[in-house]
Amino acid sequence: MRFEKFASLLEAGISQSDAIRQSGVQEQSRFELLDFAITSGAPAIETARYLERLEQIDAETQAEILQAEQVPLATKRLMLWLPWLGLVMAELSGLEVAQILLSATGLALLLAAAALLFLGNWLSKRMIANSRKVLDPDFAAVKLWIMLSTGIGFRAALEKSSFNPADPLIDFAKVSGVSLAQLLDIRARESLLACRTQRLSAAKSLSVKLMIPLGMTTLPAFLLLTVVPILLGTIR
Repeated sequence: MRFEKFASLLEAGISQSDAIRQSGVQEQSRFELLDFAITSGAPAIETARYLERLEQIDAETQAEILQAEQVPLATKRLMLWLPWLGLVMAELSGLEVAQILLSATGLALLLAAAALLFLGNWLSKRMIANSRKVLDPDFAAVKLWIMLSTGIGFRAALEKSSFNPADPLIDFAKVSGVSLAQLLDIRARESLLACRTQRLSAAKSLSVKLMIPLGMTTLPAFLLLTVVPILLGTIR
């Protein structure tokens, strides 16, 4: 709501610098677009409310992603604790695996299992971080929308926004007569919704993907901490 708060402060007659400070809008990820609008002379209130709509879409996406990630995160915690839980259960059942693990061979098994679990945790964290990468709509389209709202010439707006002049959206606007600013707004929203779909898909498929590094590290660690000490104790 910081962009909306910034717009409300401007409407109340607060200066732009004070509105930025009081709203805390500079902490938002898309503040650079608002700063670009202010520097370019675009209507700050209209731009702030446009960015607020984008932030709302992003906030809804984040909430859905956090919900979708609950299962894979719970799976990760369960898998990483499984070898240690197996070790405790084996010891409580009277198999005396702890005594075996305190020997020289047991310490080697313990270190190998800990290394495997550390590797599994590191790999799973990387996979989760990759699925959480922040994606943004077409910044060039948003910047051109901002520049057009300043009222400057079309060519100057293209240059300052770094928008591709050969983009078919421009020709479509000329042929159809539809406002280019409206088409750019649709482009930015579609881009953001596409990013939303991509991130949700990545979050939902995370449960299956996490089983690869966790399975390849946790199960061997489980064997090293439980099955192998039990076999060694039986042999002794």
